[in-house]
Amino acid sequence: MSNIVEQLENDMLWKPGIGGKNGSDVVVYISRSHPFYQYIYKELEAGEDALVILDALFLNLSMAEVSINATDRLLVKIFDKLRSSASLQLSRFIEVRLDDPEFD
Repeated sequence: MSNIVEQLENDMLWKPGIGGKNGSDVVVYISRSHPFYQYIYKELEAGEDALVILDALFLNLSMAEVSINATDRLLVKIFDKLRSSASLQLSRFIEVRLDDPEFD
């Protein structure tokens, strides 16, 4: 389950959480303000293979993080840094690609 939010801390693209109908499902928060969302994610059609794959990737990354963090709280900061670093790299990738005329 993905929830689009305006922005996440440290300019992250995604972040796991717990919620859903019964309050115990893993949910994925995706930042609307991240360049990857703006130029890639939101351009995909509902049900399109690429969107389904991205949603599955974010959900599975989030499920893995939540299950590991549930057993070792020391890893919370490491996963936070991982998401921050991956989000920054995706931002840089988008910026470079947008400057490339072959990207259009």
